[in-house]
Amino acid sequence: MNSMAHNKKGRYVVLWSNVFSERDWHRMGLAYFESQGYEPIGVECYDLIYGHAKEGLTSDQHSTYENVTIPESLEELEAFLLTLTPNDLVVNMITLHTHPELYELIRRLDLPYAYVETAQFPWRFCYAHRQPLKQLFKHLSYDLRSMAYRVKRAVQLKIFWGLVTGKYPPARWLLTSGEALIKFMPNQPFSAKSEFIQTVADDIFLLQAKDKENQAPVHLSERPYVVFLDSPFWDHPDFKMTGITPPLDADKYYKALLQMFDRIEQQYNVEIVIAGHPRCDYNDQEKRFGVRRVYAMKTAELVKDSAMVISHVSTAVSFAVHYRKPILFITNDDLEDWRVISVDQAILASWFGQDATNIDALAPDQDIPWPDVDDDDYTRYEASFLGPRDFECGHPFEPLKTAFENSLRT
Repeated sequence: MNSMAHNKKGRYVVLWSNVFSERDWHRMGLAYFESQGYEPIGVECYDLIYGHAKEGLTSDQHSTYENVTIPESLEELEAFLLTLTPNDLVVNMITLHTHPELYELIRRLDLPYAYVETAQFPWRFCYAHRQPLKQLFKHLSYDLRSMAYRVKRAVQLKIFWGLVTGKYPPARWLLTSGEALIKFMPNQPFSAKSEFIQTVADDIFLLQAKDKENQAPVHLSERPYVVFLDSPFWDHPDFKMTGITPPLDADKYYKALLQMFDRIEQQYNVEIVIAGHPRCDYNDQEKRFGVRRVYAMKTAELVKDSAMVISHVSTAVSFAVHYRKPILFITNDDLEDWRVISVDQAILASWFGQDATNIDALAPDQDIPWPDVDDDDYTRYEASFLGPRDFECGHPFEPLKTAFENSLRT
């Protein structure tokens, strides 16, 4: 593993368990720290952790960035980490359950590290709305089961014992957007001595930058349009990485999805366009969305000028929240039976006072309601997960840089 001589301001190192793309390079602050005089080093540990080919995990928009370093063994990674000095800042984005050996290595080296969570997601239902008693008990039961699962996983992975004994050292700094606690029973350990640093979600910072550019609309149409945020459950790269087979009938899913699109277009005289997932390719020959246009890497711009947003479960709802767009949450029978996804969908929709609409259960003559925008709901979500709307800083990672440099002076 190449270890270049570092400058007087130190190195900014990001340890990454997935394909480390150019997009990730910017989202994880490497370009920013480089602009501040640090030497940026991105370390892709996918091969080290998963040990199987990246075939099917990369796309035109998502492939290993040329500036990234790839260690071939844990020993090689250790040799690199041994070269670090107190002037070097390490951001460890490899979760504890993914590679506990790394945490033992960090403990042996007594290496302080930061963890970044600037794309937070609700882990509990929102109980701010008046709910039917039956629904309230259903959500409470989901919450209890979710907590029980997290505790069970923590026990299985010996996380409690590892934290108590110091085998798994906690993060020194945690950069997080919004007021909500990062996670219950987190994959990334922290302690009372960990410093929580608040910033704004990277998506919101991106929006603020784009708004200043006053760009022309991405999609031009005579009719208002609705954006579908594609969550490619059928072929998301993470499924291939972890070996999970989605329990989804693709033909049935896309048939129901297109029927719903047709109904919305006819009912409201709108056009539906697709915001492609940034980690997937979209082959024009597949025509999975019919004749509808798919846009890659243009989600923020599409949402800004849209009339409504349709989503399963995606952090990209932050764009809709920022621009105060109606959000229609949808699901289907297969996703409802997929407990992990169904609970996540239900949790997210609850923050907007909704239940996800099951597209498989729509009656032939059933109208699809146009969701309201409740400013209280949107403000609550914004404060909890996106950070202050009027947050002023040069970059979302600026507070981490400030906290790190302050620690060097003490």
